[in-house]
Amino acid sequence: MINPNHECLNGYFKHCSELVFIGLSGETIFDLSNLEENENIQPDIMGAEAKGDLVEVYCSIAPPSYGSPSYGGFLKFKAEDIKIFDQDNNPITLQQIRECCTQYWRKFSKGNNL
Repeated sequence: MINPNHECLNGYFKHCSELVFIGLSGETIFDLSNLEENENIQPDIMGAEAKGDLVEVYCSIAPPSYGSPSYGGFLKFKAEDIKIFDQDNNPITLQQIRECCTQYWRKFSKGNNL
């Protein structure tokens, strides 16, 4: 179970490439390929989808190195492997994330906004 007291998840990307943020207009807003410079990006994730060999993560993002406006769009990247961990470094499965999202949206649709 995902700890409800945690504020974020951490990701490990093996052999990540082509990491860019595409705005809703379709233009590249940020080239995030320098992961050391962008390691503290904290996107607010709304969904994700695999499209061929690319992963698209629909989110809003305000990279610290780019100043403060927040942008809506897609993080797009390729990775050989992705592992997600909670704040205590416990692994989280894709199924756990799906269940958490399903519960969130079920409560949200009933007017029980979190």
